[in-house]
Amino acid sequence: MKKEMKWKLLLILGILLFLLIINYFVLLPINIRYTETFIVVLLFALLIYLLFGPNVLKKRYINVQNQMVLIATINDKAAYVLIGAFLLVVVYSISSTPLFFSKQYKSLIGEVEERDFISDFEVVSNDELPIVDYTYASKLGDKKLGTDRGLGSEFHVGTFTDITVNGEMKMVAPLEFNDFFKWLNNGTTPGYVIVDKITGDVELVTEIGGTKLALKYLDSAYFQNDLKRHVYFNGNMDDRLYDFNFEIDDEGNPYYIVTKTHKTIGINGGDDVKSVIVVDIQTGEMKEYKPEDVPSWVDTVYPNELCLKQLDDWGLYVHGFFNTLFGEKDIVRNTEGTRVVLNNGNLYHYTGMTSAGNDDSTVGFAFINMRTKETTFYKMTGATEQAAMRSAEGKVENFGYTASFPIPTNINDIPTFFTPLKDSSGLIKQYAFINIEDFSVVGTGETITGAMEAYLQAMNKDYIGNEEDAKEITGTIIRVGFDIRDGVTNYYYMLEGDLNLYYGSSSISMEMNITNVGDQVSMTVNNGKIIKFDNLAIG
Repeated sequence: MKKEMKWKLLLILGILLFLLIINYFVLLPINIRYTETFIVVLLFALLIYLLFGPNVLKKRYINVQNQMVLIATINDKAAYVLIGAFLLVVVYSISSTPLFFSKQYKSLIGEVEERDFISDFEVVSNDELPIVDYTYASKLGDKKLGTDRGLGSEFHVGTFTDITVNGEMKMVAPLEFNDFFKWLNNGTTPGYVIVDKITGDVELVTEIGGTKLALKYLDSAYFQNDLKRHVYFNGNMDDRLYDFNFEIDDEGNPYYIVTKTHKTIGINGGDDVKSVIVVDIQTGEMKEYKPEDVPSWVDTVYPNELCLKQLDDWGLYVHGFFNTLFGEKDIVRNTEGTRVVLNNGNLYHYTGMTSAGNDDSTVGFAFINMRTKETTFYKMTGATEQAAMRSAEGKVENFGYTASFPIPTNINDIPTFFTPLKDSSGLIKQYAFINIEDFSVVGTGETITGAMEAYLQAMNKDYIGNEEDAKEITGTIIRVGFDIRDGVTNYYYMLEGDLNLYYGSSSISMEMNITNVGDQVSMTVNNGKIIKFDNLAIG
């Protein structure tokens, strides 16, 4: 009996050691509010009961065709334990479902404010439109690293993160190890890559203030230098390490921003941000902050996937759980795809929103502040991003270019999608502007300015504003452009202190032919189109 007990104890210890070894790699949160941890704990408890509890099976003889046959059945106590475990799983599974907590799931995103897009979003000039997305940034980063054979053979560019530097949009990514032996030989990587989202300029940063960088705690490192393992085993085993974003501070020093979430609804539902851990990936030093206390240079406090899930729940449970099954009244859902956009110096998660069952049109757009989770909904009927992309691709069908996921922008107070058009190699060949409210109105060009001119021309034909929208403008010309189409000269003007681009044909006024930069002009315009024109410098 003692020998049997000894083997049972050794078996339990062996299984426990096996689980600990497995957890060294999978890093389960040590908290039964997480489903995977709950299942492991329950199965381990059942195993202990089966090994050390009363005999699970009871033997008895039954008569089968006049012969006594020995059978084994589960004894009553064991049956009660197994039934209790099953009921525990059922209760655990339904304890946090939207069936009972739809109101709480709807409210996770916080208050959603409805505002006007045009008045809220600044008019964007041609030189402020971001052309770089994740795919293109990766190509630029790899090309930059490839210019140095020594670095390219040892390291590769990691995952890019959207950040702001002095109010400008950038993307940054650390250099990662190519494989285990490269990690073993080097121990650290020599820096990171930063890409300007507007110009596409790439910089490889290997030192700050004359001190060489040595990035140690990374996704591609191993054992205790593995970033996630380092954070987990240094006081962060209780909740989920939800997201990891590489960022730099105002001086350019590299950090990882780790989002730590916890459960807020029922037993195991309602993931939300609990804290943010700032990891110095050179020294391994960590500081944990409440979401409202993070340093000002940190851009991602509320990660994209978490915010979009909460936004989806807000649109889904607008009238409770049963409305999702019957009627689907007022339900809206996120459209496919998302981008990070900049407005008034803040970064936002952006996604379109469409009504249930509608694939090609939106009911509006949502912007979620990445630092505060403040959410704004802009009610606007228009095209989904996917429909706009197809429309832009159709405009250049003969070239076979593909559109990137577009960003919404304000062009002459007209809600407009902007997207680069790429060839099969992923290189940008053209640009496109697509009217959000009527995605058949598209302008493309080999430059952003050319695409905008084509777009405004298309708007001139297909979108004529109401007469009451006309307004008089006086200002100094700072930029002049023109083109000739179908024998008609079309002029494009920008005024000092005004980011709008105004356009009109020379038939409006002969003075347009002799107007130069620096001239004072007075114009009547309607949605960017010049209706009347007077060069005050000539009078």
